Amino acid sequence: MTSNGMLLPQHAAALKQAGLDDINVSLDTLDATRFADLSGGRGSPEEVLAGIQAAVDAGIGVKLNSVIMRGYNEQDVVPLLEWAMSQNLSLRFIEFMPLDSGNEWNESKVVTEA
Repeated sequence: MTSNGMLLPQHAAALKQAGLDDINVSLDTLDATRFADLSGGRGSPEEVLAGIQAAVDAGIGVKLNSVIMRGYNEQDVVPLLEWAMSQNLSLRFIEFMPLDSGNEWNESKVVTEA
């Protein structure tokens, strides 16, 4: 399952009881301003972090997915990695892909694996 994590505090225990073993949580920044911009003003990094903690507390394995965009949140790579390491969580950096209907994707924003 993949989630933005915001409803996990209310639902993690029930999801575990229903058989969920692992969850991927999207987290592209720990910065509140960039988070609000990316999420359209919905939620906060603190809510996602609370959801991650709820999943961990419920015994659900958590993997983090982070999309890094050139010129936008490149400065978040190290803080995200340090936080994930401090929590003993796997963090995967995912390339920015053309999945939006708002035409926000632009190849110049892609930060490649290289």
